[in-house]
This record gives sequence, C-alpha cells and structure tokens, in this order.
Amino acid sequence: MVKKLVVFPNDALLDYYNKGEIKERYFNPENWFDEIHIISLFDNEIEEQKVQKLAGNAKLIIHNFRKVNLTNYKSYERKIMIKISEINPDIIRSFNPRIQGWLATKIGNKLNVPVIISLHTNYLQQTNLEKKQGNYFKFLKLKYLAKKLEKFSLNNSIKPSMKNISSQDEMPMDFF
Repeated sequence: MVKKLVVFPNDALLDYYNKGEIKERYFNPENWFDEIHIISLFDNEIEEQKVQKLAGNAKLIIHNFRKVNLTNYKSYERKIMIKISEINPDIIRSFNPRIQGWLATKIGNKLNVPVIISLHTNYLQQTNLEKKQGNYFKFLKLKYLAKKLEKFSLNNSIKPSMKNISSQDEMPMDFF
C-alpha cells in the first residue's frame, strides 16, 4: 500500500530554497511515506527535483494553485479538494492554522482524512507586534484570522495524542 502525505507549507518551497533552508527528509523524517504532495498556495514555485531531498525516499510532487487568500479562496477550494481527493492521502499536514490550515482542515474533514497542524510561531505575539508597530490593517487581518480561521483549524484537526494510524506501521513521533 502506497502511503501518501499532503503538505500545506507556510511559504513557497522556492522561498526556502533561496534562503538555503532545504533540509533532508524534512517532510518525511523516517521515510514513512512513499509520496509527498505539496499544495502550494503561492504565485511562484520551484521545480520538484531541486527540493526532492525534503521528501527523502518518497516521490515529491508539487501542485501549485497560485496565490490563495481570503478574497479568492472560494474559487480555489473546490479545485484543491478535487486534487486532494484524487491523491487520496493517508494524512494532511499544514504548517500553520491560517489560510493553509483552514483549507487543509476543511477539506480533510470533508474527505475524512486526518489533519495535523504544526505551530511554528506565537501567533498572538505576532498579532500584538503588528498593532504596536502601527500596522493596523495587518493587525485587524490577523485578529480576524485568529477569531475565525485559526480557531476552526485548531478545533478541527487531530492532536498527536489522538492519532489513529490504521496500518501496522506506526508513524514516527518526530513527524509531529
């Protein structure tokens, strides 16, 4: 059985590549998955072969949907859901609870696919910093994201202690 992971990254993989932040097996620490599918919500993306090492021994496939945000997400949501349905993943992972996490969770719940969300920053601190710096539009946007999207994402994704892996192989804990 082919094990598949869908990943919603924080940024385009191109950005990580340009900063020199491509880490061996980052999306597949113990080579547990056979396929890693990246759902990219950014205008520019990199060629798969340049960042293949992120997936370890798994096949890396990037699906670039272009820039998705709060004003245009409805036109992309169905396309992304169809693509994820075709992939038929074992699990979906988002690297934030915002637009990526919200779409991942919403689609995962509709398709009955478990979703894990990683938190890589202090979102409340980030929001308050925008206010302190006088970036009121960004502050209000982040407040809305916290109230609506983050809350939904975090309340509707699985927690590591709740994992239910149906195969006999156990997912490595460093995946969480």
